[in-house]
Amino acid sequence: MLFPLVSPSLEECTTAISEALQDDHGRIYLDANVLIHCYEMSSRASETLLRTLERYGNRVGVPIWAARETWDYITKRTNKRPLYALSERMRTDFTRFRTETTRYIDNSALGGSSKENYQKEVVEAFGEALTLIQRVAQHEPKIDETTGRLLPFIDERRVPSRLTAIIEEVSRTAAARIAHRVPPGFADAPPPSVEEENHTIKSKGKIVNPHGDIIIWFEILEDCLRHQAEHLVIVTRDTRKEDWVYSPKKVRDDKGRLQDNRTGITLALPLLVYEAQQACPSLKSVHIISVEMLAAIWTMQRFDVSDLAAALQADEEEPAPDDNAQDSGSARGDESDAAYTAEFGSADMTYEPDPDDDLDQLIVDLSIDGWKAQNQAVRRLEPQLGSLNRAQRIQVGRELVSAANTGAVEPAEVLDRVLSNKGLGRPLRSDLLIGALAETYIAETGEPKKPIATRGIAASLYQSQGDEEVADAYDAVLSRLRALRREYLALPHEDPREIKLDIALQMGELVNVSVGEFFLLEQDAPPARALQRSGNDVTMSIAELVDLLAEEFVVPASALVTDLSATTSISVPEHLGFVAWGPQTGMYLR
Repeated sequence: MLFPLVSPSLEECTTAISEALQDDHGRIYLDANVLIHCYEMSSRASETLLRTLERYGNRVGVPIWAARETWDYITKRTNKRPLYALSERMRTDFTRFRTETTRYIDNSALGGSSKENYQKEVVEAFGEALTLIQRVAQHEPKIDETTGRLLPFIDERRVPSRLTAIIEEVSRTAAARIAHRVPPGFADAPPPSVEEENHTIKSKGKIVNPHGDIIIWFEILEDCLRHQAEHLVIVTRDTRKEDWVYSPKKVRDDKGRLQDNRTGITLALPLLVYEAQQACPSLKSVHIISVEMLAAIWTMQRFDVSDLAAALQADEEEPAPDDNAQDSGSARGDESDAAYTAEFGSADMTYEPDPDDDLDQLIVDLSIDGWKAQNQAVRRLEPQLGSLNRAQRIQVGRELVSAANTGAVEPAEVLDRVLSNKGLGRPLRSDLLIGALAETYIAETGEPKKPIATRGIAASLYQSQGDEEVADAYDAVLSRLRALRREYLALPHEDPREIKLDIALQMGELVNVSVGEFFLLEQDAPPARALQRSGNDVTMSIAELVDLLAEEFVVPASALVTDLSATTSISVPEHLGFVAWGPQTGMYLR
């Protein structure tokens, strides 16, 4: 359909993008701002981006004009110390806080502690924090290494462009396209040289390179025609421009309910799609997506892009602080530690939020798809964890796991902080653990299911298994799995054990992995269970293989041991994948 729905289905949109990325007849093009952003991330994050893009082989293209814009940036860029100014602001803020507490705080505000002792503790704590900050304040990113990695990547993927002919065509047509607001590029039209009727000068537009988007667009259309592409995906850092995309105000979730579009979903403008299909009749779909959306889809496809996801989420804006928020450390809860009983029932897998309850609405926000929405929701929710009742605490535990499984960083961090902090009280820690275990191991029907969790979540679930204070929380959920324990490689709250992996190789190629007599992999696995999702044979290290196994079978990577060196490189065949396992499959893993 040329004109998209005003409120499209989120699941249908992400599925369509995912299929376009994986289709052998799909073409993927990178905007200059994507390549330039490699200089604004850690080297591990930029390497993750480039390495994952390389899995698509020659289906990834860089328009020559985008390559030129990247080159211009590289040659004019000066090295920076990105953390220096922030470290100086923190030093100033720490000093101001210490001064202001001297001014306003006395013994009566400190609950029995003296003002002198408090000031001493503040100075010591700030001193330790500033020492850590100063260790990285002068850090300068290694731009030469980034350039050395990026330029060959670009050169290998340059689109063979008829640049002179394209520039001539743009010179003839750009004015008319801009006058009629034909996408793309009309938002970059240079400002007029005379004043408007309101006596102000238009601030939008570009003086330099105002038609760069049109040139890139024509390059892409020619390349799609050359390859008879069926799917076109453009990846950009700028999905807010009205001359490329339409951003729906609402989207529909997997149950058809309307929710605010905080997911980052954008749709190519209808005229863009129409022009693309006129220029290349084989095209079936056109997608323009952000790097954040690309990384979210990679996460769903089980590519390991955690470094990239963390770097992209670090760019998000902080929400305004809630002055009425209560510190979770002063949790009042609804019962004391002594009166608390860890309980779990099938009814806990269904939850109807109260539209008039502010805390319930925060929990609903946590369930909204999209990293930015989830991270901001958890920031607002964490200070108020102590105000939650039992049902809300369990639901928060579930939603933290669910959000982390989409790639959101902060929900996993909050769960880890709560479970490891014994000062927060037994009810809060136990109920969040119950919710997290339930979301991982229990279906909405209340029956055991094949677990799904990130490595970080798995580590959090296992880290407290020796803590007697939350032992009953483990039993409340995992007692349902005891009869099926052999169908899991391991379960939390069992006797800790090392899991010895026997990795079978033939001429450096991975054949299988077993634990004792039980095989974990199989040949000719369907795509959904493939060990890697690139559609080609790939090379990985033993450490990367162990991480994939840990995530698939939801066990801590530290529990998996092998005789091979972690840095040993192996080849992984395209169709080698995980066995079908989990409750009711009849597959034993131990």
